[in-house]
Amino acid sequence: MLSSDITRPSSARTAAIANDVEAERSSAEVLENFLGWLVANGVKGIGLEDSKVALFASEDGERGLLCEEPIAAGETVFEIPLRLALTDHPGDDESNQLLYEGAPWSVRLACKLLRHVAAGARSPWASYVQVLPSRVPAPLEVFGWEDIAGLRYPPAQEALHAADWLRADAFGACGPEATGGLGEEEFRWALSVVHSRTFANAAPGGGVGVRMLVPLVDMLNHGGDQADPRVRGLAGGAAPTDNVRWDLVAPGPGGGGWVMRVSATAPIAPGQELLLSYGERPNDDFFLHYGFVPRANPHDDAVLWPDLEAALEWHHQRFGAGRLSDEEAEPLYRAALEAGLAEQAEERRQRAGQAGPGPAPAQQEQDLPAEVLRQLNQVKPELVPVAFGPDRLPGFEIATGPATQPGVVLLQEWWGVTPLVKQQARLIADRGFRVLVPDLYKGTVGVDMEEAGHLMTSLDFHRAVAEVGQAVEHLRAAGCPKVGITGGCMGGALSFAAAQHVPGLSAAVPFYGTPAREMPWIEPTGAASGAASGAASLPLVPAPAVQVEKIRIPVQYHTGMLDPIRGFSDPKNAEEVVGRMRAAGCDVELHLYPATPHSFLNALTPEGVVFLDKWRYGVPPPEQVTLAFDRMIAFFDKHLKTQ
Repeated sequence: MLSSDITRPSSARTAAIANDVEAERSSAEVLENFLGWLVANGVKGIGLEDSKVALFASEDGERGLLCEEPIAAGETVFEIPLRLALTDHPGDDESNQLLYEGAPWSVRLACKLLRHVAAGARSPWASYVQVLPSRVPAPLEVFGWEDIAGLRYPPAQEALHAADWLRADAFGACGPEATGGLGEEEFRWALSVVHSRTFANAAPGGGVGVRMLVPLVDMLNHGGDQADPRVRGLAGGAAPTDNVRWDLVAPGPGGGGWVMRVSATAPIAPGQELLLSYGERPNDDFFLHYGFVPRANPHDDAVLWPDLEAALEWHHQRFGAGRLSDEEAEPLYRAALEAGLAEQAEERRQRAGQAGPGPAPAQQEQDLPAEVLRQLNQVKPELVPVAFGPDRLPGFEIATGPATQPGVVLLQEWWGVTPLVKQQARLIADRGFRVLVPDLYKGTVGVDMEEAGHLMTSLDFHRAVAEVGQAVEHLRAAGCPKVGITGGCMGGALSFAAAQHVPGLSAAVPFYGTPAREMPWIEPTGAASGAASGAASLPLVPAPAVQVEKIRIPVQYHTGMLDPIRGFSDPKNAEEVVGRMRAAGCDVELHLYPATPHSFLNALTPEGVVFLDKWRYGVPPPEQVTLAFDRMIAFFDKHLKTQ
């Protein structure tokens, strides 16, 4: 614990920060108390007569640091002993004992902050806690589900969805000991503080070592690069507006501890604010985490098209359609797509040091330092939004190799396309498959079981199977020689339905879900002819009912021995369904997992374990989860990667 190393304020100051003090205390009093705490704990460069900087607070509540005496470039401005920082690292015994295994760093550090908030004046960091903003005006704290749904920039929307799921799952998994007994609103605030104010150092073996909330340094406002607004494009270059930097300094020969040193990168005149660059980030990152957008940010970017196929489609609509017939355009654009995908695959191979046919990597890349090459090798393709099929249906896609790698359609559970589903897609893609996740709920994600159940029962399953058909056609058109399908719960049942009704599939691996007799796809919701309502352009499903005995592709079914959903995914139901298939001569495998509950494949990631525990599914044995995933991959390798 760092507590014993922190000097508390005098008794008068201690009384001033007690929980029962008047709420109308001025900002100046809070800053004065904080300044006294800094000086008492050995901070150099502020709070003394010869100090060149001072704290300030504007009328609108903004705080920062101001220069009072001239500062030369390279001069040390102030130093903070790192024992004053609130830190998180893998060896933090307190967090390891109080929080669940696999808790993200942001959750661990937010909980540590909340424990000091709950301790009030008893916390050695009470003076620091008092100067933290009472509200972080960033979407990560202030946006609700309706606000997120209203965003018109998919990358930002996806980032906020993932953050909101993390927050909800993590709070449900954190006990009162971890959070100091504070509630979900305070937890959301602490996460926003952590995301907007944390520093980190590099670990010796690469990656991030220690995350830190550093008093005083985190009050420096942003001053990054700024483009000349009078010059359009990139020709004008960029000028830095920051004037300080931070460095970690090891103890000297005389002893002492580590310090964070803030020094000037340019001359600073009296009256100038000290500004620190928060990094070369795009505007949406500033907006999401800090609640502001820098002026004339030269590092901003935007995703114009989610993938190469969407870019080519735009080009065809804008230019090609007026000059070429469909028969002339199709082979030209298909060739352009294949060439582009091959080029992307070659770039990824070169990053991973696995260059295939073509020119060797440039000498400059070969001469890069080993650490830079190691980090380049960790760069992986990302899951991107796509619009697929004739009806431009929404989904997410990821490919890790050439266009000729096999494809897998991954179907959602009843919750929707959650961050956990996307994580599963990445894991499957890492094993050599192009993965497409159709978004059957069209962007909606259930926030609790009641809403998830409503979304599932409101789904037109007849249409959903037809949309799966368009997903398979999309993968085949992209170059996948064979396509498989998998999914869990609702996605498992739909995998059985697609295995019977969707042409072009070569294998199916459903998890804990079968097409029970009462499921709504038994009868289509459209006309008696079988057409799905509102889906005139969708291919018709050949038959409304699912008869597993008529499936003619290999199937591998998985469920847990502790799965409680009778008639849908319990072990008895699994044996009955697979028994009927075997009696009809189907090629089918059944795998039952001891001590394993429903929805167990979510436990492939730490976030999934938190999710299962929060919603009381039960946490499965890790070895059973790994075994099931490996069996699925081996099954797809056998049936999709062989001729």
